[in-house]
Amino acid sequence: MEIHYYKIEKESELGKLAARLLGDMEDADRIADLVADKYGAKEFYTDSTNDAGGIVALEFPTNVIPDPNLWMQMQIADNPNCYVPNVRIKEELLESKKALRYKWVVNK
Repeated sequence: MEIHYYKIEKESELGKLAARLLGDMEDADRIADLVADKYGAKEFYTDSTNDAGGIVALEFPTNVIPDPNLWMQMQIADNPNCYVPNVRIKEELLESKKALRYKWVVNK
């Protein structure tokens, strides 16, 4: 795999856009840390294809059992302490002139 690097003038339009994007990514990482701390997780995992933040799963310490109304255990043998948000996509689509959207509902 080849890796290419490019120089961008910091004060150019593209340089300012890149700096703003990097700042947004750093903010998302800080927020993910706060969310992980809030729920007592020791680690969070992001989507490997999404550099702009978000939590895919939380890893909890072995002595912590998270609220099953909020977290669902991942079915992976090598790490039974990983949990994903307990949500599902409701099958009914909301009608819109612009697009069809899924309605997210928390399992209860």
